[in-house]
Formats: sequence, C-alpha cells, structure tokens
Amino acid sequence: MSNQKLIGVVVGLMLAVAIVMMVQTQRQPITVGDSMVQGVGDAAVEQTGKLLGNHGRIVVVAAADCAMCEQTMKLRQIFGQSVRRAGKLTVVGTELVPLTDDSQLSLPGDVYARILESHPDVDAVVSLIGVPAMKADRVSKGNSRLVVVASNGDHDQEIKRLMEARIVDLAIIPRTTRAPDAPANPKTPREWFDFNYQVVTPETAAALTP
Repeated sequence: MSNQKLIGVVVGLMLAVAIVMMVQTQRQPITVGDSMVQGVGDAAVEQTGKLLGNHGRIVVVAAADCAMCEQTMKLRQIFGQSVRRAGKLTVVGTELVPLTDDSQLSLPGDVYARILESHPDVDAVVSLIGVPAMKADRVSKGNSRLVVVASNGDHDQEIKRLMEARIVDLAIIPRTTRAPDAPANPKTPREWFDFNYQVVTPETAAALTP
C-alpha cells in the first residue's frame, strides 16, 4: 500500500471515530424521571381507551408552556405521542392552563365547566394537571367522563371523595403504599409506572388509605 493510500485510510478512520464520539456526546441519556413520565403518559392513554371502549372523542387539559414545569410539559408531549401511536382516541380540543411550576397542579373549576359547555358531546375530559378544584353540586357532566392524572402529591382521600360524588371516573395517582407485585428493580417505563402509580376507579376507590 502506498503512503498516500495509507494516509487516506488513517484519515478515514479518524473521521469515523470523531463522528461516533460526537454522536455519543450529543445523545441524551434516558433518566428515571423520563422513563416514569413515559409510563404515566402511556398508561393514561391505555386506561382512557379502556374506559371508553377503545374509541372516543376527548378534550385534553394540559399545562401551558412553563419553564418551571419540566415534568408536566413532558407529560403533555408524551400523552400526545401515545394518543397518535395508539390510534384509538380522537383529541377534539386542548385546553392549556398556565402554571407556575410542577407542584401547582390543579384543574380550575371554571376551565372544566367551560369545556363541558363548549364540548357537550365529548366522551371524556382528560386532565393532565391534576384533580378539579370544584364542588360536586356545581358539576353537570352529561355523558362525558373525567379522567384525572396527578403526577405528584397525596390525593387518595380527595380522589375517593370525588369518585363518590361521581365527578371523577378514572384517576392515575401516586402510590402511598407499595403494590404487592411491584418489581424489585423497575427498568421499563411500565415497570416504573407500576412501582410508583396506581389506577383508581369507582370500584377500587373505597380501598384507598385514609
């Protein structure tokens, strides 16, 4: 092999190594938090689909753009991706609610009332920002369902009350007790979800801890 060809081979190898190193440097690692939010978003779509018989028209309530709402913003993105991937639910409207940070999650009562008024035929309202802040006697849901996704906080008794009042039909909330079949070392988004969250229905709400 001539010196010129040898130099060409060496240069080519150096470029290949540089490209690989650049790609590895730019690749963002998947954190536990990302995997958990992915699990919550996927489960929310799956459970909403089951509630509606695997098809239906929904309105999504999510956080507006917020620099201090990293987890909530990721959930909004992942839920949308999961809906498109599953292909069983149709999003007919999205309501964006301004929040200050991830700890200030709540579905304002006036927002929920406005959605019910403007979408009387919707099958479900899916709140990605937590439970509604309103009293039972002020809710006229018609035939629509309310799905609540609360990514943080202790909502056992609140969800129990709202389900007894027939306001909330399905909830995904953080666990306060460990599931008996929880994986010892969760790795996948679904395992992280099962380890940290629970799905609550009116049939299971009575078992929530006081």
